[in-house]
Amino acid sequence: MGYNDALDVVGIHGLGSTWGALATDVFAIASVNEVNGLLYGNPSQLWVQFVSVVGTWVFVYTMSRVLLWVVNATVACVSRLKRSILVLI
Repeated sequence: MGYNDALDVVGIHGLGSTWGALATDVFAIASVNEVNGLLYGNPSQLWVQFVSVVGTWVFVYTMSRVLLWVVNATVACVSRLKRSILVLI
């Protein structure tokens, strides 16, 4: 894929929670939570879940960029390539 994700945050936590949030609507039934889901005749609820998932992804991406900027400004993150070049010099 071209990215280093040692903890598999995107593959497991990101995609797993996205599927979980969308599947919550797909299998929702009014006898449990007072709202029917996609399989029980309420496709509009899937849109609500989708918008909340997209909003969560945007928030997480934005806050990750902000935290990376703060850490880089205070500690100066150095990539492995830059570190390797600095060692050779």
